[in-house]
Formats: sequence, C-alpha cells, structure tokens
Amino acid sequence: MNLFSMLSFHISTRACLGAAALLMCTGLHAQIESNDSSIVDLPKVTVVASRVEQSTGVVGASVTTLDLDDLLRYEHELASDVIRHVEGVYLRNNGNPGSTAGMSMRGLPLAPVVLIDGIEVNDPGSGFVYNFGNLPLASIDRIEVLRGAQSALYGANALTGVISITTRQGETTQPAAAVGASYGSRDSVRAFATLSQATESVDYFVTATYEDTDGYSVQNPEWGPEWADDDLFRNQTMMGKLKWKLSDRVDLVLFGSYQDSKSEYDPGLPSPWTQPVMDNFYESEQFLSKAQLSATLSQAWISNVAVHYNDFRSYAVDSFGVRDNKADLLKFEWLNDLRIADWLNSIVGLEWERAEDRIGSHSMDTAAVFVENVLTLSDALHATVALRLDDNDAYGREVSWRTSASYALPNDRTRLKAS
Repeated sequence: MNLFSMLSFHISTRACLGAAALLMCTGLHAQIESNDSSIVDLPKVTVVASRVEQSTGVVGASVTTLDLDDLLRYEHELASDVIRHVEGVYLRNNGNPGSTAGMSMRGLPLAPVVLIDGIEVNDPGSGFVYNFGNLPLASIDRIEVLRGAQSALYGANALTGVISITTRQGETTQPAAAVGASYGSRDSVRAFATLSQATESVDYFVTATYEDTDGYSVQNPEWGPEWADDDLFRNQTMMGKLKWKLSDRVDLVLFGSYQDSKSEYDPGLPSPWTQPVMDNFYESEQFLSKAQLSATLSQAWISNVAVHYNDFRSYAVDSFGVRDNKADLLKFEWLNDLRIADWLNSIVGLEWERAEDRIGSHSMDTAAVFVENVLTLSDALHATVALRLDDNDAYGREVSWRTSASYALPNDRTRLKAS
C-alpha cells in the first residue's frame, strides 16, 4: 500500500456507508467477499470492438476490458498506471507523474485513438495521444483496449488501435456523496469529491479531483542545476454525466469535462548542440462536451444522434523553444443498430467532423459512412465484416475494411480468434 493510501481519509454521506456505495470512493481499496454460491460471475462485455455491446469471448479482435472491479484491484490513482499493465500497450512517461506520456501499441510508432464516452480526446491539431497522467480513476467505470487496425470503424487515426474509457454513473436511488483527501512526502496533496444518483428518470455522476506535488528530479543532478531542481505537477479535473429518460423509448445523455494541468520536467541528456533551460514545463487545458439522443424506434432498430466537441490548448517551454498549440474538433455522428435477423446485426453510421488548428488558422473536414455486419453463424462461430468510406478535403477518398472471426472449440475452453 502506498503512502497516499495510508494517510487518506474519507468522509461520506450515509448513502456511502453501504458496501456497494463504498466501492464508489476513490482510494478505498476493499474487497467484498460472499459465500453465496448462487452468485455467478457474468462474462465481460465490450462496446468498442463493434460499437455495440458484445461478450468479449465472441469478439474476433484482440480486446481487453477492465471493469470497475479490475480498476479497484490495481490500487492506482491515475489511468496511466492501469493502462500500462495491458498487454500490447507500451506507455512511457517523460518524468514525474502527470508528465506527457508517449504510447505505442504492438510496437507501431503511432498513437491509438482515445475515446472518453465516445469523444475523441487526442490533440486535434497534432494528433498526439491523450495524456493519461492527467486522468484520475475517480471518474472511470470501464477501460477497453482494442488492439490492431480499426480504421474501418473509427477512421484513419485508428491504425494501431482504440482505447475507450467509459465514465461512471449513479448507482443509488438516493443522492450519494463522497469526499477524500491524502497528503504525502514532497508536499503531495490529492483530493476528490463525487456526487451521484440513479432514479427511474435521471442518472448522474459528477466528480472533481485535485492533485499537487513538488515532485522530484529524475535525472542526474551532477549534470547541472537544470537537472537538479524538483519538477512539480499540478492537475485539476471536473467531469460530469447526466442521463435523462425522456420517455420509454428516448434517452438524452449530456457529458462535460474540464481539465487544467501543469508539469515540469528535466532537459534531455546533456548535448553540445542545445542550451538547457532551467524551467522546462508543459501546460495543458482541455474542455470536452457531448450531447446524445438515443431512440429505440422498434425492437430491431436503435438510433443514436450525437454531437461532440474537443477544445484543446497546450503551452510548452524547453530547450527547443516555445510551443503554443490551440486546436479543436467538432463532430456529428448518427449511429444505427439494426437487428435484421437472429444471426445478423448491422451497425450503420454517418459521421462529419472538422479539426481546426487555431494557431495556423488551418482546418480539415472529413465525412464518412461505415457499416459493420456482426454475424452469429452458430453458437461456436461468430464473425464481423466492416467497410468504411472516408472523404477528406485534404487527402481525398479512402476505403477501409476489416474482418474478424471467433470460433469456440468443442472442449468449450479454447477459442480461436482472427482479425
């Protein structure tokens, strides 16, 4: 157990005193055991693999799902510390916690697409991967890692894979609140607060987190004062999701997130070609929002219309100079889940997005249409076939495709997968 866990304290309302609600409190590492033999572990599900809910066992693609129990079991505070445990993912930090992290999947030098509740959160201007060091686990319900080329469903940027993060929702019919704080060495402070509720018509979860530490130097201090100074980290995040049941067939989902962080880091290795800077730092500010309307038009047709917005700003100073970045992404999406037959489920979608670099006054529009057929050929054999057409005003039209299959051997313990 780390120092933060030993010094942490938690103050909760009465609704958070129950065992189920205690699982909502970040930093509380408890395992609930039961001797009831009637309790059965349900198979994990994934949404990211085909954009509809499926059991991970029948998915042909390589996917890992970490649910809330998994996240609590790791006893970490940040999403970056959990994701680095996933096979096929290489996550590296550029210094202290919260510093800009590089990521690769399956050894390819390209960043995967990162989604938070369906919103693409990578830097819209540069395409650099989202910094998981700024994302606390207090808001997360599930993390899905889909490895391999996924451009047929998620566009050209998903060449190496997709990481999809689902935020938490209310679990109790009465309002439930939780707060916690911890203090450690190097004047390290962490604090969080959550508020949630789930009724028949309204479901919401709101969280705020704060972290501040003086940090430490990860380089050799004998190289000079530029490498010997401590490197601070500060991050504050506010996130909320509201689901409103307008009728028996129509739901409205609203999501918003604001994150502001600063991290210092040391210069690279000493070099005669560059002059080290005393204060190397990276600041970022990001605002995310989403509105989605979901309608069950019939037993065989569910339609979702959504608009996403990602406003990203960053500012960095180091030996390479000053880098100022302002970019945003506006996206409209129409997704349809069609149950055509017992053995055939089709997902048909239309997308339009505009990525804009506000520093250079450049923008790029992309329109896309895609379809994926999910086939249940037998109890043992499942397959998918996907096709996508992208029309980009800078690169023209491109077609992407993907197929996958999953087959369970007769022993019912081994499944063969191909994608």
